[in-house]
Amino acid sequence: MLSLTDMWRAAGGEDGKRPARWRELPGTSEFVSHIAGTIGKSDSECFQSLNESGTWHTWAHWQISMAYAMKE
Repeated sequence: MLSLTDMWRAAGGEDGKRPARWRELPGTSEFVSHIAGTIGKSDSECFQSLNESGTWHTWAHWQISMAYAMKE
């Protein structure tokens, strides 16, 4: 799994591009469902949220992380 939060911060950390906002998009849900079905996991198993040093981080399966990295 890769950190979407770290990617977001490295790209400038714009509020409108937070991982949580990206996850709410209809296209994201469809993509995640497709990847989950392909790898034999549930949608929720493709993500993990962890509180690290008082800050929440969103982690995702590497294929989902690459899609997040390529978004506009």
